[in-house]
Amino acid sequence: MAPLGKATSALMVRERDWHFLSMVALGASDRNSALRGFCDAPVMQDLRFGTKADWELANKICCHNKKYAEPSGYFNNANINLFGQFQPEEKYHTFYDSVCGVPLFRAPIGRSMQEWYSESLAHGWPSFRDAEVVRENVVVEQDGEVRSVCGTHLGHNLPDNKGSRYCIDLVCIAGKPALGPIQEPHFSMRGKAQELVETRVKADVSLLPSGNYFFMGNIVVLLIAVIAIILGLLIINRTRRRSRM
Repeated sequence: MAPLGKATSALMVRERDWHFLSMVALGASDRNSALRGFCDAPVMQDLRFGTKADWELANKICCHNKKYAEPSGYFNNANINLFGQFQPEEKYHTFYDSVCGVPLFRAPIGRSMQEWYSESLAHGWPSFRDAEVVRENVVVEQDGEVRSVCGTHLGHNLPDNKGSRYCIDLVCIAGKPALGPIQEPHFSMRGKAQELVETRVKADVSLLPSGNYFFMGNIVVLLIAVIAIILGLLIINRTRRRSRM
């Protein structure tokens, strides 16, 4: 029979190892949470429409403060000029989530480009109507907050005499499509939202600012934790067998 003292000592060492690994994992998770806030992941690094330089602003608005918004008229700034980027032959333009890349709005639909521009200019933010919403991917909360199925804050629903008007921050809908160009107007992403988030996170790891490579660190920590657990179980089983001898 194996001495119980040695077996107990070995188990205590393993418990300390697991505790250490847990602390490391929690530390990596805290760094992850600090950057992504309430989103499933941080905002993409390669945002469109000239908003890439305002990544910190985008991440703050989309993932950290639901009461914060980009400056009024931001979309019409000289370095952005959103409507000047659209091609004349485009019937409508599709806007994608800045975190996970799902399609959120398509405009203009049921009105002209000039009507859409005039309304957006009058209110200070890109303004969309019901017909322009990809409903499978957009959620309107009871308090009027508009978010995506990925958890990204987009703006607010502010109804007027024409119906619902979605007042949206451009930096939150300046993402690139997660699966490449999407042509189908009613493409549903609800069931695949988490999968797309994971895909976008993997694609953006190499683009994260220096010192923020925590995604890869999380994977390594999880692998180490799994290996430690397996080794611990093997030691426990081996100890039990010896104690029965």
